[in-house]
Amino acid sequence: MAITRSAPADVLVPAPVAAADFGDAVAAALGQGDRLLTLCRLPGGEVGAVCDAPEGVRGWRAAGDGPLGRPSASGVVAALHDEARLEAEGVEWSTPAPQVRVHGAGVFTFPLGPVRADVAECAAWRLFVMGDEVLGLHMGFGYKTRGMERAMAEAGPEAGVLLAERVTATSVVAHAVAYAQAWEAALGIPPSPGAVAWRGVLAELERLHSHLGDLATLAASTGLPVAQAELILLREQMLRLNQDVTGHRYLRGVVGVGGLRRRPERGALAPARLTDMLATFAAVIDELDGSTSFLDRLHGAGRIPAAWAAAVQPVGPVGRAAGVPYDVRTDRPYGPYLRGAPAPALETDADAWARYRVRVREVEASVAWLLERLRSPRALDEGPVVPSQSLPAHPVSGAGATAMALGRAEGPRGEVCYLVSPAGAWVRVRPASAVNWAVLPPAVAENNVMQDVPIIDASFGLSVAAMDR
Repeated sequence: MAITRSAPADVLVPAPVAAADFGDAVAAALGQGDRLLTLCRLPGGEVGAVCDAPEGVRGWRAAGDGPLGRPSASGVVAALHDEARLEAEGVEWSTPAPQVRVHGAGVFTFPLGPVRADVAECAAWRLFVMGDEVLGLHMGFGYKTRGMERAMAEAGPEAGVLLAERVTATSVVAHAVAYAQAWEAALGIPPSPGAVAWRGVLAELERLHSHLGDLATLAASTGLPVAQAELILLREQMLRLNQDVTGHRYLRGVVGVGGLRRRPERGALAPARLTDMLATFAAVIDELDGSTSFLDRLHGAGRIPAAWAAAVQPVGPVGRAAGVPYDVRTDRPYGPYLRGAPAPALETDADAWARYRVRVREVEASVAWLLERLRSPRALDEGPVVPSQSLPAHPVSGAGATAMALGRAEGPRGEVCYLVSPAGAWVRVRPASAVNWAVLPPAVAENNVMQDVPIIDASFGLSVAAMDR
């Protein structure tokens, strides 16, 4: 007996357009207020674009066997990374990619990476400098590409979620939830209210340990090892709490398609562990806020130009620190956030200080949201969280060969999107960092010097693994 189906949500069929008009179609949609979610190869070999419109998601597809109109040539700078990925896959564009060239007497190219110090992931930075002043940045990815999307497609929905968890370690739950929601939409299977509630708890626990780690890295980048150690200790406390609740420090192996793979230990989630952490966290933040050497290095560093923020619409803390208020939990509420989401954090300075403040406020908001759920935990017990029946073998009625199901979640770094094909073995991922990497080069080149680069890098907190998936 199969799991009971429900009506599909976020299942779309991209509209066909001529190859030459592909870029203009995407640009026209963004001009009407849409947000670009992704450009990708579709199951049949066509190239598709998916946008988030006020009325829902919509998309376009064009034959990928000839020159395509390039969206970035029509002003869609958010498409540059996806265009490069498609070009590596053999897609031919009708025009070259627009580039910002930095040249002139006294300009020096400073290479950094792809192999970098400590635990930094492999990426090639090419900084264009004149003396200490940074004039530009070129990013190169692809040194550790793992073929995750193909592996997920071949594994199928039940095993594929274990691969989705491994795209990037700081967003395990976000990737698993987005992947699961895409397949739940494709197959028409709603998880139980209890499973949905637990997904929210796990997502906010993940946000806590991820933000604490990013704040520790930021403290280290400004030469404050004591604050770094204190924040690392708090992160370790959260990782041990994760272990006690789920059996895994990074919350792997819990979220599944149709619900959860196993029931968490609710008794281990004692409110005192969260309140004690928050009290210590507040004391550390007071120390940082009272340190002029810390604040002086953050204010003005890595400011995202307003035009770039408006064009790219960065997501997560990076976007919300630049005055872009988008948060999947409040703007496209899903699952556990239909009954209320953590209080939003918004700054407008768009610099390292603003990104620091957004993360601090999000730690406080996530703890408050978790404590509220723990005070009335009845939702965690509504229905079986682990499905006792098998997944349906076929998609919902009416889903054709060109149909795609979308799942998304708000991860620590922002919106994570998954597209799956109900009719075949095909998965595409749009991680948050794929959007936010686009605004790092203009932020680095905005009145900064070489000594600012490690601070800017730490304040963005982006994932190379999410790009080299």
